[in-house]
Amino acid sequence: FMYRYYRLPLWKEWLDVFMPILETLDLHPSRVARCLLASMPPRTVIPVHHDSGYWVARTHRIHCAINTNDNVVFRVGRTASSMQRFKLDAGRVVELNNQAKHYVANLDPTLFRTHLILDYADNAFPELLPPIIPVAQLCIGDRLVQTRRTVALVTERGTGPLA
Repeated sequence: FMYRYYRLPLWKEWLDVFMPILETLDLHPSRVARCLLASMPPRTVIPVHHDSGYWVARTHRIHCAINTNDNVVFRVGRTASSMQRFKLDAGRVVELNNQAKHYVANLDPTLFRTHLILDYADNAFPELLPPIIPVAQLCIGDRLVQTRRTVALVTERGTGPLA
C-alpha cells in the first residue's frame, strides 16, 4: 500500500552521509523508498517475524551496521527452524530478504546497536518511483503512524483510502 514517499526534514542534510552507501549500491536517491536509523537499546529483542505488505515484494531491504557489539544476535532463514546467525560488523552492508523469517536481539547490558536500514525500488517496478508515487516533504514536528502495511501522517489518519 505505497501511495506516497515521505521525505524527512533532515533528508537533504543527511544525504551527504548516505551518498557513499547509495553510490556503492549504484542507487539514485529518488529510488529510496524508506530510510531510517534503527537503534536497539541494550537487552532488547525483536521476535521472529517476516515483513509483509505490498512494498515488501517490490523493494530491496539493505542493512548497514553502524554501531554494533558481539552480543547482538541476528538470525535469518526461510523458516523459523532454519534461521542462521549472521554477524554484521560495523560498516558491513547486506541485502536482507525481509520476506524470510528474521530475529534480532541486543543482549549487551550497556551498548546500543544501530543500523541504517533502507528500502529501494528497482527499475522493474517503475510504479514505485517518483513521479508516479508522489513525494511529501515533512516538516519538523510532523508525526507519522506506521501499521504493518503502510505509513501515513497522523493528521490524515482516518481520512484516506487506508482508513
